[in-house]
Amino acid sequence: MPEDYSLEKNREILSTLFTFSDLKTYGGANLGAIHERLIKTKEWFSIYKVSAMRFYPRILTRNRFLKNILSSIHPDQKKAAQIRLTFEMQAAYIVECMDLFIDEIIHEQGRMQQSDNALRHKTTCKIRHNRFKYTY
Repeated sequence: MPEDYSLEKNREILSTLFTFSDLKTYGGANLGAIHERLIKTKEWFSIYKVSAMRFYPRILTRNRFLKNILSSIHPDQKKAAQIRLTFEMQAAYIVECMDLFIDEIIHEQGRMQQSDNALRHKTTCKIRHNRFKYTY
């Protein structure tokens, strides 16, 4: 752990920065907000000087329980366990946020392709209609 590590600050930041809230808009996911959050969380996580992806396979099976375990520990007790849990929750968030970002980019790409296909079909029909109109 870094010398200036603050457990209280890291616990607090879990509920403010390492969260998926405010990443959607009325029309769906907000890619800009997801990207910005991902950058900020990676900056925050950089204090550990390790890759979040490196630890994710070990965290994957217990990820959904980490928050409950951390909330069950009194802030003044088991500091080492709290540090490990906050680290694991932050690492898991970064990997899952990256997955979300990639998924939403793929969905956006699909929506754009669908729109292009519809426009192409409409233009083709219009050309055929005009061609048959002048043929007869």
